[in-house]
Amino acid sequence: MTEANQLPNQTNLTVQPEAMNGLAIMSLILGIISLFFSWTIFLAFIPVIGAVLGHLALTRMTGRNIAIAGLVLNYIALFIPVLVILLAIVVHFPHGFWAHHPFLQHRFIQ
Repeated sequence: MTEANQLPNQTNLTVQPEAMNGLAIMSLILGIISLFFSWTIFLAFIPVIGAVLGHLALTRMTGRNIAIAGLVLNYIALFIPVLVILLAIVVHFPHGFWAHHPFLQHRFIQ
């Protein structure tokens, strides 16, 4: 548009993109990585770090949706090893954990 075609009340507005929140992006990346390695107990610190970064990112004004997505992925990755451990205990001790204790066997086995 040339200046002759512009209306007198028109102004040129430029919209600057929103600055990205690095903590939120790191939380999301750690959440994705931790989902792939959530079955290992040795890497259980990755979702903890990702959750901390996600909570820190929520205090900032930008990247709130990315921080929430990172938190959800990290909490799911924290829950999976707990579920695997509980499932292993139930499969290994079908009659209960204390049923195999020598002093308590008389209460469970009759």
